Amino acid sequence: MRPTFTGDRFAKEPTPLTWRILAVAATVLEYGGDEDLAIAGLLHDSAEDQGGAARLEDVRNRFGERVARIVEACSYHFHIRVMWQYRGRT
Repeated sequence: MRPTFTGDRFAKEPTPLTWRILAVAATVLEYGGDEDLAIAGLLHDSAEDQGGAARLEDVRNRFGERVARIVEACSYHFHIRVMWQYRGRT
């Protein structure tokens, strides 16, 4: 599996992705978040953008269930899947 973050940039932003995710983690800590929340902040787009369920399982194995659940909650892909399952369209 390729590394989650490789310094990619967003198409419309000149700022490297790495800077943005570090800012997310810093903001979490600034507002009183703990280590798990800061790690989840770093990884919040990893499942959505870098491998789906396989990446989420990797996060779970490396950082624990709590971090994985936070990352999953932040992932658009998983919300859409759950919504379609709820409607019976899987």
